[in-house]
Amino acid sequence: MRLRAALEVEHMAVFFCACAHFQIKTNHKNNETTIADSQEYIALEKLEVEGYATAKQLRREILTEVSS
Repeated sequence: MRLRAALEVEHMAVFFCACAHFQIKTNHKNNETTIADSQEYIALEKLEVEGYATAKQLRREILTEVSS
């Protein structure tokens, strides 16, 4: 049970970071976006995609533990 709780917290943190990278990249709030294909954009995109992939893996691990 403690492992599941820790995985859930980790999942939330990783997902939150991925969302933050998306927000920084697109910055919809101020109608300013990072210039597409710039080094900053590419770096943020990579962090975003990796974050979502890690969050997905953590969700699978959580669901595996729940079903067993």
